[in-house]
Amino acid sequence: MINKKHSSDAHEIACYYIELTDGRATKTIMSKTTNQAKSLLADGYTKKEIIEVIDYIVNVKHVDMYSFGYVNTTINSFLREIKKKKAHEIALETKREIASMSDIPCKEVVDYDTQRNKDKLGGFGIESRIREKYDLNMFERNGQDN
Repeated sequence: MINKKHSSDAHEIACYYIELTDGRATKTIMSKTTNQAKSLLADGYTKKEIIEVIDYIVNVKHVDMYSFGYVNTTINSFLREIKKKKAHEIALETKREIASMSDIPCKEVVDYDTQRNKDKLGGFGIESRIREKYDLNMFERNGQDN
């Protein structure tokens, strides 16, 4: 059911869409755009989501939309893209924060640790299939075996 809030929001969405895409509209185009916006609002999309999708289509994807129907048919996929992009940005920002907070220098591997690990491996009696096949020693450094 469409209420007064949907009508005013739909009109604002339609005006925003017209202003962002063309800037001019006939009475018929404005009416169709408003009805399609009402339809999206009635389907459960919020005004913020619809405007966000319009911005994303025009500013990020650089799509020259012919009508509001394009928003109506592609809103789900663009909302998913926007959500993924935001999650990726948050992850990158978090990674940068963690990296900047880390004042502890990385511990360099010393020869003692390498020898200790080599002894542990020998104690279990484990032989690598890769090492046999390729004659590879993972503890070797610069052609020297420790």
